[in-house]
Amino acid sequence: MNSENYLDIIKKLALQIKNEPARYVFDKFISENNFNSNIRRRLGDLFFESIRYYRRLVEDPDFNLEQVKNEVCSKDLTIQDLSDIFGLNGEIAEYVSESLNDINDYKFLLSRGPLTLRVNPMKMTRDRLLSLLKDFKPIKTEISPFGIKLNSNINVRQLQEFKKGFFEIQDEASQLVYNLVAPKPNEKILDLCAGTGGKSIALQSCSYNTLDLHATDISNDRLTILKKRSKVLGLKIKVVNNPFQHFYDKVLLDVPCSGSGVIRRDVDNLIRMDKDRLLELVKTQRILLNKAINFVKKGGVIVYVTCSFLKKENEENIEYILNEYRNLRFVEVCDILDANIVKKLNLKSYFKTFPRYYAMDGFFGAVLRVH
Repeated sequence: MNSENYLDIIKKLALQIKNEPARYVFDKFISENNFNSNIRRRLGDLFFESIRYYRRLVEDPDFNLEQVKNEVCSKDLTIQDLSDIFGLNGEIAEYVSESLNDINDYKFLLSRGPLTLRVNPMKMTRDRLLSLLKDFKPIKTEISPFGIKLNSNINVRQLQEFKKGFFEIQDEASQLVYNLVAPKPNEKILDLCAGTGGKSIALQSCSYNTLDLHATDISNDRLTILKKRSKVLGLKIKVVNNPFQHFYDKVLLDVPCSGSGVIRRDVDNLIRMDKDRLLELVKTQRILLNKAINFVKKGGVIVYVTCSFLKKENEENIEYILNEYRNLRFVEVCDILDANIVKKLNLKSYFKTFPRYYAMDGFFGAVLRVH
């Protein structure tokens, strides 16, 4: 199969992702065709890189990936470029522009994110894991004390070290949520939107099973996965359907969001987003913030987290909830995080990460204390 054939396939697949996630579209296509592994890998790499430049891909009959990449690299981006080159809805382009310090920072979201692992301290030290994975040229993450980056593009889930629970796959920014929660032994903590348990597992494993950690989610299927994962890893995570009222020292609220901060991995998150869908997410986020307050005891905190850099989902939500409740106080992250983390990430009031800082995903975090 030559490059022209690849491009024809990619264009046809790209037209489908407005209605279905890109990974689903691609996986479905692959399952229907008996390609060898080399073709699957080559086609996948080209597909997910090309759809970063979605509008050009689907509208330019002479689309050339390298030429478009060089053009983007050499120019100052405009709001119009976010639509004309990358395929963002006009209103979403406006939200992106107002949320970035410099619109050219969008370029940091165009490359593939690194493969980052988090060691399970209950079973393994980071130095030992570095030694076990030496064939893949691992390096330590710059800030997270639990992280390792791999230069190799491999399926780490097939490694015995993964099957034995020595590590999890988790971006460095996501790992630092542990530091933002700052759990202490015996604290009662609720993971309110636990999903399949990524954050719960990180909290409990890095705390050596010393937390009274409860997890809940709207999806029972996700909670079933969480139960299985925690059992394999030997972690004490209590799955609850009805969390206790005004009981917890800390509530972690990792809300459903646009995923704008992780489009290096989920490339089509913003391509498929429009104003109505974003505002519906914001509505859900505010409902969850209101709900979280019911579970925190007096003096406890809510740790609000998104994998988005959009102000609509972040700062504006925090301003909203502070205006709603007189007994809520905003806690600056510099009063919680280690000074070294604050300095390296150039943090101020909020926890913010972005690919320009140590190649992390884009995350947002805020801490609210109940008085």
